[in-house]
Amino acid sequence: MNLNEEIFSWLRGLAAGSALLSFIGSVFGYYLPYLMGIGVLLFVVKKKGLRDKTLAFLQIIFIGILSRFILFPLADVIAGRTGFPSASAAFFFTISFALWIFRKKWGMFFTLLSLLNAAGLIMVGADSPADIAGGLALAAISFFIFKVLFVKKNEIIPEGV
Repeated sequence: MNLNEEIFSWLRGLAAGSALLSFIGSVFGYYLPYLMGIGVLLFVVKKKGLRDKTLAFLQIIFIGILSRFILFPLADVIAGRTGFPSASAAFFFTISFALWIFRKKWGMFFTLLSLLNAAGLIMVGADSPADIAGGLALAAISFFIFKVLFVKKNEIIPEGV
């Protein structure tokens, strides 16, 4: 058994052996993304000024679309199997990384939520650790493209923006 299967079996075993852990895995895997979406909307609403709100919203939407609808299908074709990489992991880690640029605390918090979501998806059997790692790699590529397009060299987006 390889490491991917061992981790998958261990986390699935945890969830299968306990109703509470199964419930927690389901909440993290299936319902946490809704709260993350509300959190992103809250982040945008907290911005000052219509221009800053619009820019933040459009940039976050852009990076999500880039990750989910452009790079993800490309990776799916290259990998030659469905389910790799994890679409959820790619999307939520990409959004988390984008938030790091705007506000470090929001980025850290959303990265933690993305990790919990990934663990929940593994616990319920929706994704394997390799799928999550592929999604994380895709998120890093999406973030790099985002950073090249939207963040000027030697310029950091101020915390208040």
